[in-house]
Amino acid sequence: MMMDLMEYLVRNVGIGLADAVRMASATPAAIAGLRDRGVLAPGYRADVVVFAPDFRVELTVVGGRVVYEGPA
Repeated sequence: MMMDLMEYLVRNVGIGLADAVRMASATPAAIAGLRDRGVLAPGYRADVVVFAPDFRVELTVVGGRVVYEGPA
């Protein structure tokens, strides 16, 4: 769902990818008061989704473990 929103913002609204990612990560974490989440930086907790230019998910890491790896 969040990936769909990011794709919509980038493709249809003209928001840059970096801003769309921020809107889907750092902004919600800050609103929720989760000070140790929302960015990739030392000391922060993070799950990571790596996606292709067409927004297809290629890799997902949760708690430091790969939980999804798309086809090569």
